[in-house]
Amino acid sequence: MRTAGHFDHADSTIRAAKTALVEEFAAIAHEAGCSLPELVLAFDLAHPQVTSAILGPRTPDQLTSQLGACEVTSTSSTPARLDALVRPGADADPADSPYPQPVSRHE
Repeated sequence: MRTAGHFDHADSTIRAAKTALVEEFAAIAHEAGCSLPELVLAFDLAHPQVTSAILGPRTPDQLTSQLGACEVTSTSSTPARLDALVRPGADADPADSPYPQPVSRHE
């Protein structure tokens, strides 16, 4: 069970690191001409090992904003740039994962 402190990211170092990651992901989305949710969904949809992407909108407006992911085209370097920020199979904060972090083939 998660505690309120976990979600509040009481650790300022972790909070700052996650904020920096979001800002970097948002910059990549801006360069691609899309929103951050569209970029993330487009990344999933374009990945050859992903068979489906699950949307999670709570409102019709959120659904509409996520459907734009089907129209996103990225450069060939976009996946590598995203992977460089958070390696495949890893969590930005190891405390977010209930399982041991995988060994990356990039290490």
